[in-house]
Amino acid sequence: DPAASGYFPVTPCRMIDTRDPAGPRGGPALAAGTSRDFTIGGLCGVPVTARAVTVNVAVTNVTASGHLVIFPAGVPTPLFATINYNAGQTRSNNAVLIPDANGTITVRCNQGSGTIDLVVDVTGYFE
Repeated sequence: DPAASGYFPVTPCRMIDTRDPAGPRGGPALAAGTSRDFTIGGLCGVPVTARAVTVNVAVTNVTASGHLVIFPAGVPTPLFATINYNAGQTRSNNAVLIPDANGTITVRCNQGSGTIDLVVDVTGYFE
């Protein structure tokens, strides 16, 4: 019973793909040493009021080794990685992301140089 657990599965849906043309959920690729905000609340059947979302985070077109940190927008960057990678890898990891009150997450790209593409597919949310 979803209401009892507070977890609501959704049909898997692509929320972010930086390989797509430039836009709020698309390109450009993430650049080394930068942060970018993405609003995920209200997409793919996830309400803006969702407290957390379950996702698959994938990286590809990786030009340098590093890691991404994904966290609620507007808070200091945490000291943990959501996904680690090496140059040339395509990798994925399951994660639970916590957006801010407006449904926005920040993605911090911690690598020495270059760019990386990010793909985020949602599978459910907590409310």
